[in-house]
Amino acid sequence: MPFIQVDEDPDFDIIQEGNKINIYVDLRGKGLNIDNIQVKINSNSVYIIDQQSNSTVKTINLAANTNLQVSEVRKHNGTLLIILEKNN
Repeated sequence: MPFIQVDEDPDFDIIQEGNKINIYVDLRGKGLNIDNIQVKINSNSVYIIDQQSNSTVKTINLAANTNLQVSEVRKHNGTLLIILEKNN
């Protein structure tokens, strides 16, 4: 069963590499300060939150009950790289 629910959103790409899921999110042109972005995850979704306005910018749905955690978030030129890893 795949980790990711297929989504036609052009603002993000998902690449699976072994036990890692890399999510690339384009936030350019959204009027956000990328340094104020926070990433949260639950068993079904990844949430990208603007801490300045305390609002959810984007929700990325995952397959039900995936056992993942955020291992790293990189920010570069308005793009986020969110690296998720399977919990053991």
